[in-house]
Amino acid sequence: MARIRVPDHVGKYIDEAKNQKLCLDDAIELLKQGTASPKTAEWLFKYKNMGAFARAWLDGFETPSEIQLTEGETELEYYERILKMLPLYPTPLLTHAMAYVSTKIDRLKEVEKRKLDSKEVTE
Repeated sequence: MARIRVPDHVGKYIDEAKNQKLCLDDAIELLKQGTASPKTAEWLFKYKNMGAFARAWLDGFETPSEIQLTEGETELEYYERILKMLPLYPTPLLTHAMAYVSTKIDRLKEVEKRKLDSKEVTE
């Protein structure tokens, strides 16, 4: 099963909380009380990412700085794979996530097209 992707600050908070031997409930309670990572609390509560947070806590996670390309996979192929997997992780922001990944794919395709076009011009 693929790990859920969370922002760097959320991953850092989860790692720190686990290192302090906190349980999931206590980690969430500290965020509710405002005694821990305001940025993570905003991500969790304002954007309704409770399910994503719990899944990241329980199943593991990756952060944007940890793009996990499989052997021989390009960045474009990675994002195409992620786009297919997103519906498996329903959240209130699923449509936004899919739009973001689709935009990233479009931009990567544009870059590839420009590279091919410039290669043809020089030949």
